[in-house]
Amino acid sequence: MSPLAPWITLLLFLWLVWYVLDPVLRPEIESLEEEDTRESLEIRKRALYRQIKELDMDWEIGNLTEEDYTQSRLELKQEVADIMQKLKRMR
Repeated sequence: MSPLAPWITLLLFLWLVWYVLDPVLRPEIESLEEEDTRESLEIRKRALYRQIKELDMDWEIGNLTEEDYTQSRLELKQEVADIMQKLKRMR
């Protein structure tokens, strides 16, 4: 056994302990949700519009039932409306 083996083992152990405990011991853990900045909301709004377009195309080629299409489109439009309200309040 190499004379460095115990030191390497100790360093690996300390690193592992730090890796596991670091998130627990931090005083403030940032939220996993994106901060609602104007830029992030605009990006999300554009993505939702793309999803609505894709949903419409799937409906037109017959990949969705009417119920699925209607429900999904309503949910996407509601999310867009919520984002637009947030953007309006930011002005």
